[in-house]
Amino acid sequence: MTRIYSIDRQPRTYDIVLTPMEAIWFGRRRRKLLSGLKGHVLDIGSGTGANLGYYPETVECVTVIDPSHDNIRYLKRKARGGGWGVEGGRCLRSRLGFGEKLPFRSNSFDNVVSTLILCTVEDPSAVISEGVRVLKKGGKFIFIEHQLPRLWPQALLFKALTPLWRAPSGCNLNRHTEDEIRKRREIRNSYFERWGPVLGYPFFAGVYERR
Repeated sequence: MTRIYSIDRQPRTYDIVLTPMEAIWFGRRRRKLLSGLKGHVLDIGSGTGANLGYYPETVECVTVIDPSHDNIRYLKRKARGGGWGVEGGRCLRSRLGFGEKLPFRSNSFDNVVSTLILCTVEDPSAVISEGVRVLKKGGKFIFIEHQLPRLWPQALLFKALTPLWRAPSGCNLNRHTEDEIRKRREIRNSYFERWGPVLGYPFFAGVYERR
């Protein structure tokens, strides 16, 4: 299971650190990938709730799950400002737990979302398997993640930096996450994008459909 790292106890600091990257890279991709969703959504490793601002009105309810009490408390408090989880507002449910062992029935969500969490979990393969398990047939599994750069000079640098980077956050810079997703026969790809040329294309976004 996933450890709780120091950054998980400082959700406000995480938001501040992520702000420039949201403006440059992630925000518009969250909007693009999440804008067409509907029904019930599971947001795995929801962190500080960065995705909540991008779910359209067609989403009936969002269930967030995260292993950190601090993240869940911070997310719920922040979400209320956007009308989530308040009387007469949008449906928000929260669970404390790990992506490697989701406490939900199989085929119970219309969509599953994983954004910037497969770098931190102990077993990304198990998280992907669990996401597929709880996803309904025809539902979308959406990823925005990062991995080992595809260009070798940057890859060597990222490998060297991984121990120092991982210590406070659990974030691994040297994983082959894209390959782990692509080998799944239960899901088929309908959209894929890589970016970050200067950094060797470590970032990717994808939409997969449950067969």
